Amino acid sequence: MTKRNDTIDLLKFLFSIMVIGIHTKLFEDVNLTLNHATTLGVFRLSVPFFFICSGYFFYKKIEDKRDTSSYLKKLLKIYLTFEAVELIIYTAPLLMGGITVPVLIRRFFTVGIGCIYWYLISLIITLLILRPLWKKGIIIPGIIIGLILYLFMMTNDSYSVLFTGTMIQKYAIMHTNFWTWPQAGLCSSILFVSIGALLKKHDIDPPLILVILSVILLIIEALIMQAMKPYDGNGYLALMISAPLLFSFALHHPLSTKYRYFGELSLYVYMIHPFFNNILGIIVRVNSLRFIVVAICTVTLSYLIVRRHHKDTQTIK
Repeated sequence: MTKRNDTIDLLKFLFSIMVIGIHTKLFEDVNLTLNHATTLGVFRLSVPFFFICSGYFFYKKIEDKRDTSSYLKKLLKIYLTFEAVELIIYTAPLLMGGITVPVLIRRFFTVGIGCIYWYLISLIITLLILRPLWKKGIIIPGIIIGLILYLFMMTNDSYSVLFTGTMIQKYAIMHTNFWTWPQAGLCSSILFVSIGALLKKHDIDPPLILVILSVILLIIEALIMQAMKPYDGNGYLALMISAPLLFSFALHHPLSTKYRYFGELSLYVYMIHPFFNNILGIIVRVNSLRFIVVAICTVTLSYLIVRRHHKDTQTIK
């Protein structure tokens, strides 16, 4: 099965809500174990799933000999639009807070002024690097290089406590200092984007029980590693199994939903929620309550934007 379906778009929407849960630290003030299992565990499926989706459908465009430049231009346009908003809102407060102009410039090209949009920049850079190889049907080098970078990232992330003081962690820290987050740059994107392309080239339909077991494995790994108090919780070994299996299962088991634009909605939820979170973070101090308010505000505004976009499109037609 090769066509995009409502199951994948619905999952993307749900994962975008989970990203809000991560950034609002949903269960941090509720229960430590629950927090480790969710916001520092299973919620971390979100970005790898996004990357796999992008890799799968981008490679499909290449296989079908369709234009790929328009997709890259769309991503860049979205990034520049939201960066313009960030420049207006954040530049003055950040400069008054001691952030220098060179740092702001570096952020603009790496993670965004607010340090949130690393996913979009990493995706654009990764697709630009991989596109020439994919046009020749070459995928495996991306898998190998991506795996090396992903394991490298983990030494200053989920598995940081096991590499304290080692040379590899020192280099990983240097990478983090430049890119702000361990997973930014190419350390997470190349692997999962390449996996998406591989799943397009080699079709698999995993049983549901295998998907469930892989997610349980992720939760167990997150509980173990977070109990050791690592630097962060973005890179788990189980993610390399659970994210591809979940995507593959969703691809082969489409649902029929009444709302057709969950995928598009998920993108705006991801891009818009940091603004609400930053504002409400000052006012609402209870994490779970802030999550609810941020989610409601973000989804509402995202829905209005998507609805307006499609109304304008229909008017043009």
